[in-house]
Amino acid sequence: MTNPHSPEDKTDVVSRLSSSPLSKPGLLNSILSELQLVVWPSRQQILSESIIVIIIVGLSAIAIAAVDNFYGWSSQQIFL
Repeated sequence: MTNPHSPEDKTDVVSRLSSSPLSKPGLLNSILSELQLVVWPSRQQILSESIIVIIIVGLSAIAIAAVDNFYGWSSQQIFL
């Protein structure tokens, strides 16, 4: 049975780690290869979806303000 702390095993681990995808060059290559697989949205798609988000956020703010004003008005009617 071999000793798990022998120098041969440590060099083997170091060589495996340096060739793993988590090493700096391997990690960078992995990131770049994954970025090439990304389907980037078009300018028109970004613009239209941004407008939709702005409209929905605005409508949500109006709805929250309306509910807040209603509760404020109703509490004034009850407690004043």
